[in-house]
Amino acid sequence: MSHLLLEIQIAFRYLFNRTEENFISLVSIFSFAGIMLGVATLIIVISVMNGFREKLIDNIIGAGGHISIISYKNDISNSQQIIENLKNQHPEILKITPMIQSQGLANINDNNVGLMVFAIEDLGDKEMLFHALQEPDQDFINNFNRLKKIVVGSRFAESMNLKVGDYVNLISSKYVSSVLGDIPRMKEYEIGAIFETGVFDFDKNVIFMPMNEGRIFFQLYDSINKIEIDLKSPYLSEKVLIKIRNDFENSGNEDIIVNDWQSSNSHYLSALKTEKNVMFLILSLIILVAIFNIISSLVMLVTEKQKSIAILRSFGMTKSSILRIFLYCGMMISVSSTFFGVALGILVAKNINSIKVFIEKIFDIGLFDQSIYIFNEMPSIIKFDDIFYIVSFSLIVSFLAVLWPSKKASEKDPATILRYL
Repeated sequence: MSHLLLEIQIAFRYLFNRTEENFISLVSIFSFAGIMLGVATLIIVISVMNGFREKLIDNIIGAGGHISIISYKNDISNSQQIIENLKNQHPEILKITPMIQSQGLANINDNNVGLMVFAIEDLGDKEMLFHALQEPDQDFINNFNRLKKIVVGSRFAESMNLKVGDYVNLISSKYVSSVLGDIPRMKEYEIGAIFETGVFDFDKNVIFMPMNEGRIFFQLYDSINKIEIDLKSPYLSEKVLIKIRNDFENSGNEDIIVNDWQSSNSHYLSALKTEKNVMFLILSLIILVAIFNIISSLVMLVTEKQKSIAILRSFGMTKSSILRIFLYCGMMISVSSTFFGVALGILVAKNINSIKVFIEKIFDIGLFDQSIYIFNEMPSIIKFDDIFYIVSFSLIVSFLAVLWPSKKASEKDPATILRYL
């Protein structure tokens, strides 16, 4: 039998074939469970945070495009020329959408609700909106810009008890001069469709209207106030943003503001990144606590096996072999618990929504309030880079932790031990 197999076999017997010191076995079991749960918890939490980040990015991009060009004077009168220049100068651009964006007030049965109003030419220009339409009427979609109908979010419709075909009074942020002074512009619109994106705030606070109606309602008859740009990849936005900003600065358009999705939402993205790192550090403490249990278990194991160590040394086993035997004991616990922790973490992360629904039904509680957490489901994305870092952390720290008690075992003097037996 080779030295390696012999050492592994002895380590295995030390761990699992005890009849006297059951307490040591119990500590080993707690160590195993602690590392397993720590690794699983880390994978679940990091996967959910990855899901939140990706879902948030998708909805940020869907709601506002990769790059936005906005006039703070509320007027981009030469929009056609700007759009043509952008298409010719920037091959990274996939699509350009002219639009009007403004705040408005909806009046329904004496209830006033603040809304963000977007005016677009075609429902297909906003891919997120187009795919979120509930039971869309094809005739309405095809003739959207020629109709005097609006599209509202499902949460807004639900809160106001509205359906397709009902009417909404919209009050513009623009004022109309009259003999009585400046009064808000008001117009009644029929609901032509309802959308549900799954983003609570978007479904509750945003409506869309045809561009022709938007120009009249917001008094931008020959112009727009916003241009949205979709790129071939959202991560090209930083590079393209610098070029577009330079173009506007050189052309003298000082009233134009150019932002990309990352700069506009940097506070969200930074907060998510910081929170992910902090959660990794906090939850790593679970693994560290379990690793201290391994140290305790090995120290007690070394004390229990002093007689065996002395006999093995008397038969010619070297210090390095004794060191490796106890290293194998510790690493058997850490490797197996890490493996099972990864399996458990992936299993739970993949089925997180089913587990959430099950818990909610059993205990009759709500775990995921959409008004707080933005989305209507708990997103989860497993990234194998994160699993690699978690597994590496667990194994490296475990290895470093078991070195000291293993070294202590190898330094036991067999003559001293046998003298006092």
